[in-house]
Amino acid sequence: MALYPEHQQRYREEAHEILGNQNSFQWDDLAKMTYLTMCLKECFRLYPPVPQVFRQLSKPVTFVDGRSLPAGSLISLHIYALHRNSANCIGQQFAMNEMKVVTALCLLCFEFSLDPSKLPIKIPQLVLCSKNGIHLHVKPLGSGK
Repeated sequence: MALYPEHQQRYREEAHEILGNQNSFQWDDLAKMTYLTMCLKECFRLYPPVPQVFRQLSKPVTFVDGRSLPAGSLISLHIYALHRNSANCIGQQFAMNEMKVVTALCLLCFEFSLDPSKLPIKIPQLVLCSKNGIHLHVKPLGSGK
């Protein structure tokens, strides 16, 4: 979101509407954070933190069309593609709620922007990371809520 200050601001407006006169978010407020939820999902679509994992078959597998893989074969699982239906990761909803709370509190207190002189250089590996780190400018917004 550091690339798009207009989205940070739009979320702040949503958060102020949700909070009203409250000083902190309540559990029921998390479901109302529709714009933040969309932003987080888009961030993970563009930059999945763990794009794939590899496993070794412990026993042979035969597919319905007759093709097979022997035991010991190394297979790649594209995690992001797997987590697209209701039978996905049991902790996904809890993790999303944690991200909402942390992101919401950060965006209510600070404005974030990337350091244009040190843009991240993505390294595609098991866990997505940057070769040179992620350098941000963080500007306090005042009192927040």
